Amino acid sequence: RFLDRSIYSSKLDEERLPFMFAKVQMADEAINSAIKLKSMEALHFIEAKCQLSEANSTRIR
Repeated sequence: RFLDRSIYSSKLDEERLPFMFAKVQMADEAINSAIKLKSMEALHFIEAKCQLSEANSTRIR
C-alpha cells in the first residue's frame, strides 16, 4: 500500500494544502487582532497554543 512513499506523501500534501493555508491565515488574523487590541495575554495564548512560523513568532515578540 505504501510502496512508493513519495507519491503517497505528495498526494497527502495536496489534499492538506488548503487546510494548512487556512490555518496560517487564521493565525495571522488572530495575531493582528491581538496586536490591535494590545492584548499581551492573547498574544501569549496564541504563541503557546499554535505552531507558529518564525515570522509570526517574531511579530509576537
